[in-house]
Amino acid sequence: MAEHSESRRLATILAIDIAGFSRASERDEVAAARHVRALREQCAETAERHRGRIFNTAGDGLMLEFPTVADGIGAALDIADSVRAAPGMLPIRMGLHLGDVTVLANGDLIGAGVNVAARVQQRAQPGEILTTGDVRNLFATQASAQFTSYGSVQLDKMARQVSLFALARHGEKVRYSFWSRAKNINPWIRSIAGAVLGLALGAGLYMALRPAAETNRHVAVTEQQSGMPVIAVLPFENLSADPALQFFSDGITEEIQTALSRIPGLRVISRTSSFAVGGHGKDRRAAAEALNATHILTGSVRRNGDAMRVSAQLLLGSSGEILWSETFERPVSETLAVQDEIATRVARALRIVVPESARAQSIDPKAFELYLRGREAWRTGSEMGKPPQAAISDLEEAVRLAPDFARAWAALASAYAQRQNWVSGPEQDALIAKAIAAANKARQLDPEIGEAYIVLGRFDPSSDWEVRRAIFATAASVSPNDDEVQMLYATFWLMETGQMDEARRVLARAYETDPLSELLTSNYAQVLGMTGDAAAIEKLIADRRPSWPDIDSYWSMVVPLKLVAHDYAGAREALGKAKAYFESAQSKFPDKNFQRFIDIMTDTITALETGDRALANKAAQHFRGELAKGQASAQGSLHALAILGFGDEAMAAAEELYIRHGYQAEAQADYPIPTRFPYARPTVSALLGVDAAKLRSDPRIWTIFASIGLAKYWLDSGQWPDFCKKDPGYDCKAEAEKALTTLKMN
Repeated sequence: MAEHSESRRLATILAIDIAGFSRASERDEVAAARHVRALREQCAETAERHRGRIFNTAGDGLMLEFPTVADGIGAALDIADSVRAAPGMLPIRMGLHLGDVTVLANGDLIGAGVNVAARVQQRAQPGEILTTGDVRNLFATQASAQFTSYGSVQLDKMARQVSLFALARHGEKVRYSFWSRAKNINPWIRSIAGAVLGLALGAGLYMALRPAAETNRHVAVTEQQSGMPVIAVLPFENLSADPALQFFSDGITEEIQTALSRIPGLRVISRTSSFAVGGHGKDRRAAAEALNATHILTGSVRRNGDAMRVSAQLLLGSSGEILWSETFERPVSETLAVQDEIATRVARALRIVVPESARAQSIDPKAFELYLRGREAWRTGSEMGKPPQAAISDLEEAVRLAPDFARAWAALASAYAQRQNWVSGPEQDALIAKAIAAANKARQLDPEIGEAYIVLGRFDPSSDWEVRRAIFATAASVSPNDDEVQMLYATFWLMETGQMDEARRVLARAYETDPLSELLTSNYAQVLGMTGDAAAIEKLIADRRPSWPDIDSYWSMVVPLKLVAHDYAGAREALGKAKAYFESAQSKFPDKNFQRFIDIMTDTITALETGDRALANKAAQHFRGELAKGQASAQGSLHALAILGFGDEAMAAAEELYIRHGYQAEAQADYPIPTRFPYARPTVSALLGVDAAKLRSDPRIWTIFASIGLAKYWLDSGQWPDFCKKDPGYDCKAEAEKALTTLKMN
């Protein structure tokens, strides 16, 4: 009898819970219960309007069923609106899935459809609605909602992978939180998470910060005054019948930016910033003002099968006057030629002489589409923080179909290089080998692609630093206007060899033409810290707060700089501001132990100010524990141990890390990064900034510089690190010669 009381059907399942409910109930159990009641009432009313029902409740969670995807989407959007509008209501997370369910006799639902919805909901950030690809594919052509790809992910405790999309009303900007971006984009942002969660004293994974007494000026403004045009390419409007082709119009926009950036005499605002302020219907003059651009390039893309129509307009930023306009109707196979042609016409309209270049190749339309899809998925998708395998698969198929497509090979090399940051052991080695092979192929096909040289320089296994210098110098010279290439050149070469002032100059220029990029902001803040310029970081925080409130987390970077300067009052003030941010963020990220960071930093400040060795030892104990978690955690502990007065321990750890390549064993860390760096070579910049002065006071550090080849490079090239030039009492040449002699004798 029981068998016949159960049935199976296809249903749209919406899973909901309250973000940070456990912590909220600890603070005020009555208020938390009130939130749950209000949410249930709102969900019941909304479900009824959309022909749905609540079939399960547990604690602060609810499960709802709807007969169609359209009903489920409408309900999710309405619930999100009502929660946002309710004063003081805690944020919620939602997951929406279409799948098979089993209906029990009591009306409850079980099965894969319910399980997937619950797992998707767990992946959502506070205030966010995530859907699976099954939902998006059935609803993608509707005008009432939009979907932003998160890529393919493997759900917790499940073998299957699903494609995830952020759901929002049409035209509504999908906003990613600080931690969501950190997971979805790349390891650079993760360095901030590392600083927050235990790399004490602001020494993050890619430790190295610093700045000179240089005022932050708008480079774009300077170039306007010098007569150099500064162009912002706003996202071209997608006029194709299929809204899902948005990736195609966005990709065309980015490729035109790339083509323009190759023209000497132009500065091009980077994608992150131009896309952030652009969009169809936006005020072009306001966009130009926000980006300090002299000119705006905008347009539209209409694709119909293998044919396309691209319209472009060049506007004067100050008045909106149209300086040039043209429409190109071509097959998709001639996309590269169209992009180069638009860039050339723009330059000529600005009276800039464009050097003759080889005719752009014809590209298989399917290969070009896969290339654009792969680029987009690599940028926006995520698999547990890693660039998605789907992006790599698309790019691999693109180069298979078009083996002479240099840009696709370069993109594939970068995708491999980024993904390897999140794995270790043989898998990491295999990805590095693939990255090198793809970069070499791109370089052979087009010697002017700086992106390929960055990958080659980063992973070059040679102990000869001059070889690496030549690779990175080529990258910088062939892509002088590519802000990402310049950023990586500064990070992987200039900072790694101690040229901090030059790194700061390069990063400042890149940052000023891409001021809304969180990635560039992160790297710029790091180089400011490595030069000891706390005031510049404070100004950066103030400048970026209106557009990126989560930058208040960067106060954690200011604390160690104040400590190095013995400004204990300033350190406490900075810690107080960091604490205020983390307390506000705790409800959104209940699994993050922000209080641990605050307690350790409080003990550190007190110990240094009072000379309390017992308290200093207590704080140091945390960092001793970090040494066992792998190279990244070990590197993050060096400065902390040295500043706390445990110099011998810090130097012993540094020798283990850099000379003996230790700390490579897998261990549980606070952030998902590999336990070893490429070719077992940790970043050296952590030893070269102002913040590493205590470590460098021990002459044994030159043994490290000699062992890794840096001492020889400095001696042969005469390109000494900044700390050698700024301390006249420090004879770097003598130290290098002595260390190299000792190394040969041993």
